[in-house]
Amino acid sequence: KTTEEFNVTNIRALSSSYRFKVAEGAKFPQVVYEIQLQRYCFWYLVVLIYPMIFLVMVAMSVFFLDIRSGERHSVALTLVLATMTVGFLTAERLPRSSDDMWFIRFQCGIYAFIVACVVESCVVDYIDVWYSKQSLAPYVVDVFFQITYPWAVLGFLVYMFRQVYWWSNQRSALAMVAVILVFFIIAVTLSLHSLFTFATSPHAKSHKIRK
Repeated sequence: KTTEEFNVTNIRALSSSYRFKVAEGAKFPQVVYEIQLQRYCFWYLVVLIYPMIFLVMVAMSVFFLDIRSGERHSVALTLVLATMTVGFLTAERLPRSSDDMWFIRFQCGIYAFIVACVVESCVVDYIDVWYSKQSLAPYVVDVFFQITYPWAVLGFLVYMFRQVYWWSNQRSALAMVAVILVFFIIAVTLSLHSLFTFATSPHAKSHKIRK
C-alpha cells in the first residue's frame, strides 16, 4: 500500500446505484472508491525546504558585515539571486495549481526575509552617508536586526511547520525539531553576542565621550 511518494492509509469501496435521466426508472450499479493518501515529506524537506532555510541562515551574516564595506551589498544581492534560483529549480516539481499551497507561502516568507537584508543594508548605508559617518544610528539599526532577525525567522518557521502534519513520519519530525532547535540556539547566541559587542564597541564608547 505504499509508493515512493505516497503512503496509502485507507481504501474504502462504496456500492450504490445511479439513475440516468435518459433512462427513467433504470438503475445502474456503481462502485465508488475512497482512497486516503499521505505524502512522504522528508524528501521535500531535504530538497526544497532545507536549501531555503540555509540561505536565511547565511543572510543573518549580512548584518554583521562592515557598513562601509562594498561586500555587504554584494552578499545581500547574491543571496537574493540564489533564492530566486532555488525557486526556479523547485518550480518544476510543484503542481500547477491556483490553490494557496503551503510551500508557496513558505517560499514567499523566505523571499521577504532575504529582501529585508538588502533593504536594511541600503537604509543603513543611507543613514551613514546622511550623517557624514559620524552617527551611531547605523550601528544601532544593525544591532536591532542582529537581535530581532533570528527570532523573527524562528517564529516564522514554527508558525509554518505547525500547519503541516509532520509527525506522521519519524524522520520528518526529527528533522523539523532539529531545525527549530538550531535556530533557537543561533537566536540566543547572536542576541547575546550583539548586545555584548555593541556595549563594548569603540563606536558606543566614543559616542558616550562626545556626549
